[in-house]
Amino acid sequence: MIEKQGSERRLTARMVETWHAAGKGAIPKVEAFDISQISDLWSSCLRIMVRKAMNKHSYTYEYMGEDVIKAYGNNLVGRQVTMDIRTIPGANVLYKLDEKLPNVTAPILEQGNFVNDEDQLIKYRSCILPFGDGIRITHAVIGLSWKVFSE
Repeated sequence: MIEKQGSERRLTARMVETWHAAGKGAIPKVEAFDISQISDLWSSCLRIMVRKAMNKHSYTYEYMGEDVIKAYGNNLVGRQVTMDIRTIPGANVLYKLDEKLPNVTAPILEQGNFVNDEDQLIKYRSCILPFGDGIRITHAVIGLSWKVFSE
């Protein structure tokens, strides 16, 4: 990761700061999110489109950064988000989409750890940033960061 001098290094903190700057006190439109402020982190992010039909939400991958594609093992842009994901660092945040995203008014942050199938400790941080059109949530930008600790 490229470190910007004099700024916060953590992905979640920098993304939330950029989200607040875009919204100026309200939930911003996704077009207002200035990815140039987090360009060094963008490969660890994904963007999801939110649709509502007949009281049910669906989520479609619009963007997947290179690091996320490597973690997922596949580029899923254009496909629906499903919850049958493998053990992907930070991916627990995706389970929060249906639970919280449709009604959220602030970023959702999560951190934790788990042991993967190779007996490695994975520590992760993740965030969901909601974006809307003034009436409903239309998009989410998700940031994932993780470290693998081997014995």
